[in-house]
Amino acid sequence: TRAANQNKSPEERASPTTQSGQSFAKVLAGDPLLKTIRAAAKEAGEEVGKKGSLTENEVEQLGTRATLATRSAYDDIELGGNGDRRIPSYFPDLAECREVCNFGATYGQSWQGSPITLRCRNQKHFQEKVAKGKKAYETELSSTKKLNDVSDGKLAAVLESKLTDVPTAAVIATALFTGLGFDPIYPEAGGDFAYHPGAVMKAAAKVAVEIKEYGFGESSIDRDEAIKAIGRLKDDDDVREVASNLIVWALRLGSKNGQLDVDALTELVTASGG
Repeated sequence: TRAANQNKSPEERASPTTQSGQSFAKVLAGDPLLKTIRAAAKEAGEEVGKKGSLTENEVEQLGTRATLATRSAYDDIELGGNGDRRIPSYFPDLAECREVCNFGATYGQSWQGSPITLRCRNQKHFQEKVAKGKKAYETELSSTKKLNDVSDGKLAAVLESKLTDVPTAAVIATALFTGLGFDPIYPEAGGDFAYHPGAVMKAAAKVAVEIKEYGFGESSIDRDEAIKAIGRLKDDDDVREVASNLIVWALRLGSKNGQLDVDALTELVTASGG
């Protein structure tokens, strides 16, 4: 429309139909913000755009959403469909970007002939939201890890009380140091937040071996040194502690994203015989 085109830069004045055969007017007619604007206008008895046109008021309220960028922009963040792979799971209020934003959300194509989709072209604001979401997620994850470590400690203590036979505890510790993996646990948000729970860190510290990070989400320990160290432990309680913490680590490894119903396991072990 004339009003909409006057709001665009020369490079963003688009033809009504793109090479993909899509009509921008039809795509825009389904825009959630435009629907909200028109619903409010109708309720107030005000004019609304017709037959693919936009009123000046609609253009003003839509802001960047009223434009169809004709230039390809591969770096745009896709907001439609399942979302862009660059939008992290902890991104806050994605609905705001998809349904409300009018100062960065813009319609366009990744390349000529591709579908018209809503995308973010306000990288500064996008990165600000990423940073905000990441900080909130880190705070939440830190709290979860602390609670898990407390629960794991209780389960390990119960297991230790059941491992009354020290040679058996030594065999268990040896077997687990031999067979377990020592890669970190990955929460749902991905590798940037990978971590080793307190149980496995305590076991490694007790035998004085380091869990070494090798990059690409891989970690390991000196298994031979860990096994030798078990034999050098002079305190029987230390052997039992190592074994119990490795059992807890094994349970964490076998669970999805390291999530475990520790309370139920603790109750089960407590109720079992010696």
